[in-house]
Amino acid sequence: QTQTTTTGRTTDLQFLSFDIKELPCGKFYPQGTTFMVRAAQVKEIQSYSMVDDNNFYDIVEKMNDMLQACVRVKYPDGKLGTYLDVKDQDRLYLIFLIRELTFQQGNALTVNVKCSCGAENSIELKRVNFRFHPIDEKLDNFYSKSTNSFIFNTVNNKQFELTPPNIGLQKSF
Repeated sequence: QTQTTTTGRTTDLQFLSFDIKELPCGKFYPQGTTFMVRAAQVKEIQSYSMVDDNNFYDIVEKMNDMLQACVRVKYPDGKLGTYLDVKDQDRLYLIFLIRELTFQQGNALTVNVKCSCGAENSIELKRVNFRFHPIDEKLDNFYSKSTNSFIFNTVNNKQFELTPPNIGLQKSF
């Protein structure tokens, strides 16, 4: 069940917890991190529906607004994060998760594709149809489970630690 207070503020009861292992970049978050996600409310749907499909910046900003309203990050130490902590590559996955929570009674979004046999098929755009690209096995030796990042040593004994960028970093550029 969902609840809102009399001020219209969203309560934690509306949020469902999701394990980071479901996310494309799940291995880059601290072990034990959970994402709390809720369905979009009318005001968020209205705002998102005003997106300019020809303006990539506007599309990304509307997705960020949706994530800001509907996603919370909870770290293993109990601290809460925001949508800015979400890895940039997890943005679309979470947007589709919010969409699925919001439109549980249908309202399918499909795209037509041609298969190699020449037949045209309609594929529903939803998370179960996502295909994730695996990380090249050559990089496995550089992945550190203790830091959830890749660590590379250079020839001059310097060390670089890399992870996919989060939305906060992406927004700063």
